[in-house]
Amino acid sequence: MPPLFSVRPCPLLPERDGTVTRFDFPPLAHVQEPMIAAVTRHFLGLAPNPAPTHEGVQVMEWMEALSTSGARQV
Repeated sequence: MPPLFSVRPCPLLPERDGTVTRFDFPPLAHVQEPMIAAVTRHFLGLAPNPAPTHEGVQVMEWMEALSTSGARQV
């Protein structure tokens, strides 16, 4: 199975009434840069934690649900 997140375009293939529609999403440039800056500020003691543990656990649960929900892989 290919990685869920990568630098390749990300297709979405929803199926409704037996018809599959393809939506392609190109990779986003520098999408992680704001989070990296926020985490750096946190570790320097200049800002609060931008990613509290309980929120991270919730996101991991959502990602797990999406990756195991029977969605088609391309």
